[in-house]
Amino acid sequence: MTRRLARLVSAALTTVPFLVAAPLLPAQVDDSPIVQLEVWTELDPFAADARPVERSVAVGRLLDEAALVLSGMLYGFTFDYVPSDPTRQVSELFSLAPVASITRGDPGLRITQTWVDGDLLYARMYYQMRSDQLGWFRGWQGGAIVTSQGVGGTSFLLGPLQKDEAYVDAIREAIRAHARTQVFNRPRRISGAVTIAEPPRVWVAEGDYRASVAVNLQIDS
Repeated sequence: MTRRLARLVSAALTTVPFLVAAPLLPAQVDDSPIVQLEVWTELDPFAADARPVERSVAVGRLLDEAALVLSGMLYGFTFDYVPSDPTRQVSELFSLAPVASITRGDPGLRITQTWVDGDLLYARMYYQMRSDQLGWFRGWQGGAIVTSQGVGGTSFLLGPLQKDEAYVDAIREAIRAHARTQVFNRPRRISGAVTIAEPPRVWVAEGDYRASVAVNLQIDS
């Protein structure tokens, strides 16, 4: 597989679902598959922010989050991971860089429905792949691809603009989990490429945004 190129992406005690992507469905108009997403954001976040959040701002955040997940599913990221090693006085380092990005204004990304539940704004949207994107996506579906899964988080008190960091932390945990099963001695550095393998789940619990992310992995070194 072609190697991917180089840089991404009081407490809440209730559990809030979720970001969900439906399976790929055949398109109505042509043969390009459609990815369906459902995302949420706070209209009155606990963290310091403009409160309440204007609806247009909240919708923009939903689009940005969906674009991040779609970019991870279709193109993926390159990564560089240095595990911590107290014996060598090495601190953990992790960087994640998008291979390519889908952005808020992409014509393939459309909102089909919005609704409010409590202080959360939900949106259901879909993304219609182009043929070149389908090639990227299918390139990661081969039987030789390594898979892993991780759960990560970031403080809910930091506000919705930091929610994306839960995805990054979950991807780091997935890479770390795979490395532990493959390398007996602690590796000094791991690099490669990764995609989001299936719909992530995001919720709020014990003062954190939490994300559960399954990934496809390509370890280069």
